[in-house]
Amino acid sequence: MAIYGELHAHSGFSFLDGASDPEELVGEAVRLGLSGLALTDHHGLYGVVRFAEAARALGLSTVFGAEVTLDARDDRVGVEFAVDRHQS
Repeated sequence: MAIYGELHAHSGFSFLDGASDPEELVGEAVRLGLSGLALTDHHGLYGVVRFAEAARALGLSTVFGAEVTLDARDDRVGVEFAVDRHQS
């Protein structure tokens, strides 16, 4: 079996993009035989403590990250904002 780690997974902390708790993601990764898993929720590290504790208990390697949207027109950003680039 090839060694594989998923490097882009969202938990329920990524509203409308993920549904599982961090612990569920870890359990499924172990069940599938993944060598590692990265939790990359939108705009924050909200579930990483729960993710890390569950992974440690099951011996799964982890990577922590965040998916950050820079385009204010993207639906997942929330309220649109303006940036005045002429301010010093």
